Formats: sequence, structure tokens, C-alpha cells
Amino acid sequence: ETGPITDEVVPACLSTPNPASGDFHRIFCKDVVQLVETSNIHKHSTTCYKYSKGKSDTSKICRMRMQRVLVKTSNIDLSTGHITMRRSHPWINNFNEWLISACRSNMDIKFIWSGNDAKALVYYITDYVTKSTLAFHDMFALAQQGVKSIEQQRVTNSIDNAIEKSRKLVLRCYNMIASQQEVSGVQVASYLMNYDDHYTTLTFRNLFLISIENYLQGELSKARLQEKDIDEERLEDMTTPFDEEQEEDTKQTEEQFLLEPTQTENGAKFVMVNTRLDYQHRSKHLTALCLYDFVSLFHKKLIDKSDRRLIKSANGSEGERLDTEGTKMNERYTFESAHPQASSHIVIKHTNPVVPVLVGPQIP
Repeated sequence: ETGPITDEVVPACLSTPNPASGDFHRIFCKDVVQLVETSNIHKHSTTCYKYSKGKSDTSKICRMRMQRVLVKTSNIDLSTGHITMRRSHPWINNFNEWLISACRSNMDIKFIWSGNDAKALVYYITDYVTKSTLAFHDMFALAQQGVKSIEQQRVTNSIDNAIEKSRKLVLRCYNMIASQQEVSGVQVASYLMNYDDHYTTLTFRNLFLISIENYLQGELSKARLQEKDIDEERLEDMTTPFDEEQEEDTKQTEEQFLLEPTQTENGAKFVMVNTRLDYQHRSKHLTALCLYDFVSLFHKKLIDKSDRRLIKSANGSEGERLDTEGTKMNERYTFESAHPQASSHIVIKHTNPVVPVLVGPQIP
């Protein structure tokens, strides 16, 4: 619970708390409470009902969906997978404490729970920051106004020749149309900062989730069976036979491997590898990285002469970070010994991170 704001200074005008201060946590929490109470509590306005014109006051619905239903605890509907977050105030917009403290303004934030939400949000953002050109009938009406304006001016001043009149007509029509063209704040900021129009090039890499999910599910089942100490006979009794269609679906989702070369003491040979193995047997220094970030930031490469010198300096340690300090080399790490290519490949950091594309079942 929070008390009323008594400070005369508007919290949004205060500076963001200094993280280096000794009492930062208490000051930060107080700052967030003040910001939320003064700027993030919803108040109905005419904008809320712009889609309810013509309706009676009792049937009008706020397009911000305020007020919200209170939820005592966060919960998941097991039948639909819908996640409902805890809500203790009916009028406060969703917020992130770090963002609202940094930006010092009202905000509304939403977690993207589903694929449909993600698509809708991408469309909304794109539509919001880009303003389309005026429709033909709007431009025609504005051009007509420009013609009428020129005709009225011609009555009082008939000295101009045909070329000058044409120039004024085109200029007047252009000014009429340009003055009515909507421009987004993003476009305005881009022009003010002298940013040129350009295409942003990104590199994408597929990340196959189905096989990884099935592997994890299989390992989880094995762990549960070991805990319960179920023997093979009982396990067979618990197993239900697949029909042909189920068996075909299972084959399609089985973990896939690539056949790649590796170097061993016995000479070159080929081994079965995939992204899951690369991640599972990564260096201990990369333990904190999730699979998505690992794929985005790192890739596997064949060991060359310069890498071998670094490995030799590290006494051939496995699962370690190689010392590239003082060089222009990207970060390098050796695999753990359990990796099939531990002796022939290392993990190296991308110069420019790639964007993993999640390939698998549709997000619900």
C-alpha cells in the first residue's frame, strides 16, 4: 500500500536515482511509487470512447479496457495455456519499474504471450511509426482547393503569364497536400538527426526447437524413471503401442544430426553433431547463456594454426576460454571433452550477432 503524494515537485521532473548511492534500493522503490501514482493511473477521456460514438453512456466501453479485473495470484489455465498475471490495482497501466524510472513518463507494457499477439503488435508498431500517403480522393479534394484559390487570386491580379500561373498552381497544390500529410514522431526525429533512409541488414539462423524439446522430454522421463526405480518389465507394461500415423509423426520430430568431420588421434573421421550438442557441451564460462543467446552470439569453427597456439598456451584445457587479450581475435572457447568435435573445433563469438529463427510448432 502507498500513501498520497505530498511533494510539490512533480516526480517526473526529478532526476533518476543514482545506482551508486548507498540507499539506492529504497530510493528507487520510492521513486517508482511516486511516478506510478502521478502518471500511470488511468483516467477516462474522450479518446477512450472514440470507437463508441453514437452509443449511450451505459454501453460505451473504454478501448484501454479500464478498469481491469483484480487477480489475487498469477495463474495458468491448463486447458488453454492462457496466463493471467496478478493485478492488485484496477486503474494502473502495466509498467516496468526500470523503464518508468529512466523515462520519467507514463507507459503501458505488455508481455507477448502468444504468436497472434506478436503478429498484432508488429502490425501495430509498423502502422504507428509509418504514415501512409493520402488517399487519392483526399489529394484530389486538396488540389481542387488549390485551383479555387488560384482562380480567386486571378480575379484581382491578371498580370501573370501562363507559365507563372502554372507554377503558382503546382506550388499551391503541393503546399495544400504537404500540409495535410501525417508524419510520425519517429520520422520527424530521423529528419532532425539527419539520418538517411537505409535498409538494415541482419543475418538469420534457424534454430530447430522440436528435436531439442523432444530430447529434453526424453531425458526428463529417464530421470523420473530412475527416481521411481521402475524396472524394464513394468516400463513395457506402461508403454502404449503407436499406430502408423503416430509413428510417422514421431519420426518427423526425432532429433536430427549433421555428419561432420573431426580430427582425432587415430586420424580424421566423421561424427554426428547438432546445435543441441554444441550448446550442451559448451565451455563452463558460457554456462549463464541460454540457448537463444548462445546461437545468436556464438558459432562453431574448425581449429586453425592460430587457435592451436592459443590452445597450447592454455595447456590444452577443455571447456576453457582462450586468451585473446591483446589481439584482434574474437572471443574463443574450447568445448568440453564430451563433445564429438572437442579436438577439432572451438566456439567463437560472432563479430555481429545473428538473429535466431525459432523453427518448430506455432507459439500458442
